[in-house]
Amino acid sequence: MIKSGVHDVLIVGGGLTGLSLALSLRGAGLRVVLVETTAVQAKQTGFDDRHLALSLASVQALRGLGLQAALDEQAQPIFKLEVRSSGEFGSVEINAADYGLPYLGLVCPAHRLGAALLDAAAGLTDMAYVRGTTLLGLARDADYWCAELEGPEGKQELKARLVVGSDGTASRVRDLIGLSVRTQDYAQRAIVSNIELTRISAGTAHERLTREGPLALLPLPGNRVGVVWTRPAAVAESLLAMSDQAFTQALQAALGFAHGRIRRVGARVSYPLALQVGEITTAWRAALIGNAAQTIHPIAAQGFNLGLRDALALAGVIREHADDPGSDAVLQGFAKLRQRDRERTIRFSDGLVALTGSRLPFASMLRSAGLIAIDRIGPLKRAVLEFGLGFARSGE
Repeated sequence: MIKSGVHDVLIVGGGLTGLSLALSLRGAGLRVVLVETTAVQAKQTGFDDRHLALSLASVQALRGLGLQAALDEQAQPIFKLEVRSSGEFGSVEINAADYGLPYLGLVCPAHRLGAALLDAAAGLTDMAYVRGTTLLGLARDADYWCAELEGPEGKQELKARLVVGSDGTASRVRDLIGLSVRTQDYAQRAIVSNIELTRISAGTAHERLTREGPLALLPLPGNRVGVVWTRPAAVAESLLAMSDQAFTQALQAALGFAHGRIRRVGARVSYPLALQVGEITTAWRAALIGNAAQTIHPIAAQGFNLGLRDALALAGVIREHADDPGSDAVLQGFAKLRQRDRERTIRFSDGLVALTGSRLPFASMLRSAGLIAIDRIGPLKRAVLEFGLGFARSGE
């Protein structure tokens, strides 16, 4: 049972983004409550670990939150990125060494990153973290929200001066405070799996753009790679229904033999793809971060990186106005800080989806010409690099 009284910040959603926000607020002198619906942390182990592609800026931020050991021990560096358009000319290759960088980013098991965040949060004396607890309702009072929660010990009312929704695409916080969303269904599904290949380019991430959706390979330890294969929804359903042998043959045909043969395919996980954008991300004493604010296509691998930047920006503004973390100054400052980065990232990923899947006349020529331009024009290539690294400016 959470202690009674008025709390400063209630974070609803104890996933990676919510935990990152909580850690970013440590030492600020605030009473923080973090609630998570699931009772037990979901885990995958071994070959079937789900992985995240972390930009260099995200890696640096996570190290600052105390996760250096976990990243050093568990993550695989990306030294090189190759992007090609299937069946067309033109490609982009970006090498970290060409820019004096240690790497472009890291690929890290999602559940291990979550475990490291939990370990770091466990010692926080100014935060209460409660699992198996659901937000039932929100009622507005004079200077705070009254949140009705239901957990293992029954129902409880909690008062908070700021409520943060980090509770994912189907955000309960967003619905309760009445913020609208704009949704665009891509009519695609992403099939996620890990595979073992006979020949790989160590530390190289590959993205192959096809008219039916991108096929991405993320480097993992050994001869493994993480696959994110985007296909039209009906095609994805048939692929998921296949036997392992039939699916392996289909994936091998899509990959070709540049990486050798597929030796093993792990468990397949699939999820529908849609762009969902909150029209606004703040309301009276409330803010949305991560997938609650925007859920984007995985084509540019920016989902968690964008959500982490949300969390860090909100924490920074709260620290500047710690006397009242739900004040207009906090909410307006947060919205202003995030507007440019958020709009640019959404526009970039959505534009890539549209251009990649376009069958209009000259679309193929435009795709190829665009890749060649990025690869050969230094300032343009650097701008794309900075965007991918997460260092492009997000303010006005």
